[in-house]
Amino acid sequence: MKDYKKISLILPTLNEAENIELILNSVLKNFQNINILVVDDNSNDGTIEIVKRFGKQNKNIKLLERKNKKGITSAVVDGVKKAKTKYIIVVDADGQHPLNKIKDIADKLYAGNQIVVGARKNFKNENPFYRRLISFIANKTAVFILKSKNKLYASDVLTGFFGVERDLFIKTFNTNSKRFVIKGQKVLFDLLKCIDKNSVKISEVKITLNKRKYGNSKQSLKQGILLLRSFLS
Repeated sequence: MKDYKKISLILPTLNEAENIELILNSVLKNFQNINILVVDDNSNDGTIEIVKRFGKQNKNIKLLERKNKKGITSAVVDGVKKAKTKYIIVVDADGQHPLNKIKDIADKLYAGNQIVVGARKNFKNENPFYRRLISFIANKTAVFILKSKNKLYASDVLTGFFGVERDLFIKTFNTNSKRFVIKGQKVLFDLLKCIDKNSVKISEVKITLNKRKYGNSKQSLKQGILLLRSFLS
C-alpha cells in the first residue's frame, strides 16, 4: 500500500457529526499514514467529540477548534498554516466528495503537479435543480474570469476538492491575502486568480459527487454575495 505521510487532508467542519465518523474510518482504512486535520467552527452536534475520540486512537488525526464560525476559506487557510506536510488535499466533510479520488490527486501531486483539481464531470447530484443550474453557471463564469485575466484555471474552479503544494499555497496567500474572501467558501478560485497562467503546473481528476446523505447544505444567499465579491476582487 502506498504511504501518504507527505499529505495532510484538511476537513473543514460545522455540525457534520453524521458524516465525519464515516469519512475518518474510510480515510484511515485506505490511505496509510495520511495526516488528517479537522478544522471545526464550533460545532454543537458532537462533531468535536468524535474527532477527539479518533485522535486519541490515532496520532495522525488532529483537531483545530475555532470558537467563531469563520467560513471554509479561512478554515482551509488556518489548516494549511498548521499543517507540516509537503502537500495538502482539501475535502468537504459532507460526504459528497468521492474519497477514493484522494489516491488519484495524490498520484498527480507526487508526479510533479503543484495543484490538482477534483473537477466535477457534471452537477447531477446537486439538488434541487435550481442549485445545479446556479453551480453550473457560476463555474462557467469563474472559468471565463480566470481565462480573461490570463490566470491559472481548470474545468472546475469552484470545487472544494483539490490538492496543492503547501509552500505554493502559503506563498500565494501571504502575497495576496486581501484578495481572498476569507468568509467565503471558494478558496480554490481565490488561489487560482492570484496565479498567472503557465507559471504553475496544474492538473485535474474528474469526479462525480456523491449524494449528501446526512446534514444540510451550507449554501446561502450570503455565500452567493461573497462569491460575487471573490469574482470582483
